[in-house]
Order: sequence, then C-alpha cells, then structure tokens
Amino acid sequence: ADVHISADTNLEDLLSSHPEVVWVFVRRRMLCFSCELAKFESLGGACRIYGQPTNALLDEIGAAIRGETLPTGAR
Repeated sequence: ADVHISADTNLEDLLSSHPEVVWVFVRRRMLCFSCELAKFESLGGACRIYGQPTNALLDEIGAAIRGETLPTGAR
C-alpha cells in the first residue's frame, strides 16, 4: 500500500509508524524524534522551525520508507 505523507503529517504519528525515517531527521540535524512537542507538530511546521526545504524532506522520507538509500552527503 502506498503511504501518503505530506507537510500536514503529524511528526509523532510519522515517527511511530515509520521508525526508519529517524535517520532522515538525524542527517538534517532535526531533533524531532526526541522532542516532546512532536505530538503537536506537523512535518511542515518542523521544516519551518529548522529552515529545511519541505519537498526535499518529503522526498527523503519517502525514499527511507521504500528502503532506498540516499546518496552520501545528501542534506
């Protein structure tokens, strides 16, 4: 089944249902996976807070869920 993840996706829901995406956040130095506020924040909101491009993060999260590896140095 195809998983739909968008800028509106809740961080806690994403991280609990797809723990494999934690490394996407680690690579971007986004500490969402350890933050108590993740239950209240959307993916898009976290991107605004950290100054990260939402579309690129969504692409990387999709790749992680599909089991694809990111090129070394992807940020």
